[in-house]
Amino acid sequence: MIDGLKNLRKLCFLILNELKNNGTIQKTKKSAYQQFQDFVAHLSVNVSINIDPEIQMVVIGKTKQDDVLLKISKSIIQTITEVKPERIRKCENKKCILHFVDYSKNGKRRWCRMETCGNRHKAKTFYEKKKETKR
Repeated sequence: MIDGLKNLRKLCFLILNELKNNGTIQKTKKSAYQQFQDFVAHLSVNVSINIDPEIQMVVIGKTKQDDVLLKISKSIIQTITEVKPERIRKCENKKCILHFVDYSKNGKRRWCRMETCGNRHKAKTFYEKKKETKR
């Protein structure tokens, strides 16, 4: 499970970098697109049709691991197709590994969560300034 998640995360970053650098996803044999395609192709899934309340195709993983990886893969595709690449950012807290979609009006959001990463940065800056003024 962990290896699958690590691979998926790596592929997500490759796709994001390709989008940011080229403005599009390349379809060459070694592209991030092809690697992602290969990853998803190896997932074992069940496909069924549900008619209640309306007709829809349901795709779920045969194992818990495949189901989780499939859901994350769908989320990645949905995000990169609905969000401009420049709005997907890494949190500015150096210790944080999270990325987020910046929905702010001015596009200058810096933290994954203000309550955690932003507050830590502000508190650290405040105490550093306080130390300097005491000297």
